[in-house]
Amino acid sequence: MKIFSRAILFLLLFQLTIITNLLECSSCHSSSNDCNSSLCSDCTTCDNDCGPNTRALNNNNCCNPCELNCSCAGYDCGSTTFIPRSQGDNTARELVGWQKQIFVPNLCENYATLALAFEYTKSFQPCRLAQRLFCTDCLTFAGSRSSARQNGSDVVADYFGLAENFVGTLKIKPKIENFIVDFELFFGLDQMTPGFFARMHLPLTHTRWSLGLDECLPCCNKFRGNDEFSGCYMNSNTLDDVFCPTAPQCQLHVLSDPFTCKCSGLTACEGVPNVPCNNNPSPQTSTTCNCTAQSLRTALSGKFTFGDMKEYWKYGKFSFCPLTKTGVADIDIILGYNFLQNDFAHFALYGQAILPTGNRPEAKYIFEPILGTGLHAQLGGGLSTHFSIYNDRYNDGFNFGFWLEGNVTHLFKTHQKRSFDFINNGLLSRYTLLKEYDVNNEYIGRMINAINFATRNAEVSIDYKIDYSGKILLQTCNWMFDFGYNVYFQSAETVCIKTDCPCAIDKRRFGIKGTQGVCCTSYSIVDSSIIAANPTSNLLNATQPNATMFTAIEPMTQSVNPASNSVCLAYNNPAITVDTPIVGAQFFVADTTMVPTIISCANLDPESATQQAMLTHKIFTHWSYVYSTSCYAPHFGIGAEVEFDGRCIHNSLAQWGIWVKGGITF
Repeated sequence: MKIFSRAILFLLLFQLTIITNLLECSSCHSSSNDCNSSLCSDCTTCDNDCGPNTRALNNNNCCNPCELNCSCAGYDCGSTTFIPRSQGDNTARELVGWQKQIFVPNLCENYATLALAFEYTKSFQPCRLAQRLFCTDCLTFAGSRSSARQNGSDVVADYFGLAENFVGTLKIKPKIENFIVDFELFFGLDQMTPGFFARMHLPLTHTRWSLGLDECLPCCNKFRGNDEFSGCYMNSNTLDDVFCPTAPQCQLHVLSDPFTCKCSGLTACEGVPNVPCNNNPSPQTSTTCNCTAQSLRTALSGKFTFGDMKEYWKYGKFSFCPLTKTGVADIDIILGYNFLQNDFAHFALYGQAILPTGNRPEAKYIFEPILGTGLHAQLGGGLSTHFSIYNDRYNDGFNFGFWLEGNVTHLFKTHQKRSFDFINNGLLSRYTLLKEYDVNNEYIGRMINAINFATRNAEVSIDYKIDYSGKILLQTCNWMFDFGYNVYFQSAETVCIKTDCPCAIDKRRFGIKGTQGVCCTSYSIVDSSIIAANPTSNLLNATQPNATMFTAIEPMTQSVNPASNSVCLAYNNPAITVDTPIVGAQFFVADTTMVPTIISCANLDPESATQQAMLTHKIFTHWSYVYSTSCYAPHFGIGAEVEFDGRCIHNSLAQWGIWVKGGITF
């Protein structure tokens, strides 16, 4: 009855935790305004193995062309996807507590043992987990024209709708928590066939993933940059009557078809109805707003649009609140045979099938919660054995021995959705801006964030995984103490980009914008010596195919050719309001002759979404008591485990866990 009561109490706490998670978002991870914020002050404490714009590649040049663009090895840091060890893969938790109730010798009848394990796990070493995702635990966003910008290490803030002179830092402290109810069932089928047995595990799991994002404002200087972008930098509709929302809570809605009507001068705030367009009776929102985002939280939400970028992010969004998932991680079904079974030892081999009941990555958020292994079905086998050095089960019940449990399984191919960086553009390039072109390579006044182009269906293969646990058992009377070691290994993924031909996004034509403008301001040259103050706006086709997320390249000054009839000046050139001599003067001149470089799926880097091999080491312990005088031999115990990443590239999850486990035999 006590065991049953504890189980009910744990289930109530389990449900309460889920409800608490739903309510927590209202107060989670608010931006730090305190100059002494502890979250912001330790941004440089992480011992980075690779910098924010470099990542080592174990490449053997085996990749295939675009038809089946597959990965070879993966990067040492900065992976777009993270899927740790499944919550159901835990031979340590399976091995402890019930060894007296399974593999019972000299029993010529069928029997069953039911055990319930309630476990809580939590990750540690968040810095290493941040490295796995971003190659650093702090990302500094600096505008392309910020005086504080460090080219090569600071993210170009402009790509996210932040001002050209914006500066802000994002502290990243990822964390994964799991609440697991593991149903374990063992059937001894000795009446049917002596030594034959079956086993099943069903881990009901509530997992909670948090990036631990904290936006660190510059101390004593809360300036967030200009309210608008320079003309022609992000917005090609420079001659329209542009009106930007003044209230900081205002956000632009996204139209189902945002290009059918341009509504100048309309505010577009959440919950505020809009005035209909002149030529369209349905309510629309402004498509010409040139506003900048005023916080990293807004910019990274995927719901902020600006200038010619009018589409929300469909994928890769940053969540400042924890994300959760509840379900069965996977179901283990085991059938085996005991070749040796007596009071001192047993040796059994078994076949194992793992049914994928969790979820597959959808890439809607970076660091999205995963149950199980990403929906890989598995098939393999394992062994279970023990040897007692001393076993006096008839007198004082003292027992000292060694136990070993483990399995090897193959993971079958599965299809997932993953985001990919670009091959020539490096870390985080999936968040660059793309300009859209027509079939004549003419810019049509539309941009998207590359995350909508770079997220694709993928075929993911993993050759095998190994999960083995060994323990020392010390028993006296009805008390038992376990202490053991677990090793877990999963081979590297092979990720192949599988694109339907053609998928919808590939029917459109894009080029990498970089810090190029979307238009330029054209002026007439009079008498080969004067730039006349009669500006017109021309769309600009130029691209920066090799732009990275950490380097801003602005147009350079140069002299104007007096033999030209006109000149088109770049967005960073001051507006010319009076006739200006060109002799001896320097201007920022836009390149109007450049042919844009159009991207395709062949430019996506499958290595960036590939996980390398995982290796972890775990130590665990368990205390338990068996009520041997009862017909049902109920047992109850508590245990703990600590798991460490076993590779220097830190691509596995370090975590600790505590559990209670009990059960009965019937």
